Amino acid sequence: DSLTESKFSSIRAVKMTGVKYPDIQPLRERIEKISKERACTMAQVAINWVRGHGAVPLVGCRSVQQVEDAAGSTGWDLTKDEIEGLDKLSLGLSLFERPLYRRGLFVVFISLLQLAYYTEQKY
Repeated sequence: DSLTESKFSSIRAVKMTGVKYPDIQPLRERIEKISKERACTMAQVAINWVRGHGAVPLVGCRSVQQVEDAAGSTGWDLTKDEIEGLDKLSLGLSLFERPLYRRGLFVVFISLLQLAYYTEQKY
C-alpha cells in the first residue's frame, strides 16, 4: 500500500468530491484487514467490492502490478457481510453529501467516461 496523503490529495476525483485523507482511513483499514485475511492485495479487494455490486470496475493497467491486481480480483467473491461492512464505511463519504456543483461535476465526469467506453466498444 503506497497511498500517501500527498498522492491521495493529487487525485482529480478527490479534488472534485472534497473527501479528505483522514476520512478514508477506517475504510482503508477494513480493506487492509480483508486483504490480509484473504491473502490478496488491497486493490484486489477494492476491485472485487465494485464487482460485488454488479458493476464493471474501470481498472487502470499502466503497470504490471495493476494488471496483476485486476486479474487477481477474479475467481473469488467477497461475502455479503464484507460488502455490507465496506458499504457502511464508505457511505459516509457519499458524494450526495457534497455541494450540488460538485455532484454535477462528478456526474458529468462519469458520463464522459461512459461515453468514451461505449464509443471505443462500437468503433
